[in-house]
Amino acid sequence: MAATFERILPTPVRPEQCRLVAEASGEVVGYIAARLHAAAGPPEGQFDRDRTRSSVWVDALMVRASDHRRGVGSTLLEAVEDWAMSRDAATIELDTFARKPLSVPFYERLGYQRHAIVFRKRLT
Repeated sequence: MAATFERILPTPVRPEQCRLVAEASGEVVGYIAARLHAAAGPPEGQFDRDRTRSSVWVDALMVRASDHRRGVGSTLLEAVEDWAMSRDAATIELDTFARKPLSVPFYERLGYQRHAIVFRKRLT
């Protein structure tokens, strides 16, 4: 996780981005990155009606393995939800791997609902 932080944190944060870290005993134990997407316009012609208002996409949520189930991830996600609401976002979205035994129940406990299915076909 340290290598990821060293790569990401020095890059400037734009106004439509939110990046937060969680610390414990002076060490970074978690990180979240999200970005605001502007509304797509009036509902006429929109495939997804949710896009008539701005939304937030969570690009990454990482918690050090030894700090799982200690509230780090939920605290970071709640902070991003507050940030999203302060920007009048209608929805917050993220994705995770279906085979992650902790991720799917974690997000569902926090009120997130399964919304889409992604298909992948390996070509090589």
